[in-house]
Amino acid sequence: MRVEIEDLFKVSLYRAHFDIDTTPMLNILGDLHKEGKLKSQEGWKSGILTSHSAFNPNLQYPELIKRIASHVYDYATQMGYKVNQVACKESWFNYGLKHSYQEYHIHAHCHITGVYYIETPKDSGDIVFRTNKNMYPIELEVDNNIYTARTRSITPQKGNLILFPADVEHMVEMNKTDNPRISLSFNFIIE
Repeated sequence: MRVEIEDLFKVSLYRAHFDIDTTPMLNILGDLHKEGKLKSQEGWKSGILTSHSAFNPNLQYPELIKRIASHVYDYATQMGYKVNQVACKESWFNYGLKHSYQEYHIHAHCHITGVYYIETPKDSGDIVFRTNKNMYPIELEVDNNIYTARTRSITPQKGNLILFPADVEHMVEMNKTDNPRISLSFNFIIE
């Protein structure tokens, strides 16, 4: 009798690192914060302030979005999708002050989502991904392999780019520092 374990599905995560001059972004976001123009997203209780109502990063930073788009294109083609082009549907800055966090969520009506980290003070919160497998908890010998883990977390670093399928549940842990965690989030569609 032959017995084997066969992997049916796999979730991919794309990681890259590139440095850019973030000074102009930090100045604009700092001014918007002082002016009270960064707001929490309606319906969220996380305390994270966003640029949704203040300005559109797609228009303000087209070269950065273009650079990210090249990574999204690379990720989508490596995953085996038929890709003519990728398009950024929306983007926004996140300004996470002390005690802010983001609860579990997905990004609807897009294919690939991601984040580029601009400022990541130590202890400002990991990004955590959750699977819906193992929804009926049982005692596990090991809870850290691809078959049994319920969550996986990444401690972001300044300059990190993380891409993942938009329907993967994710959250951001609480910022425990006095310094803001600042990132650019975005949603792409594959055309």
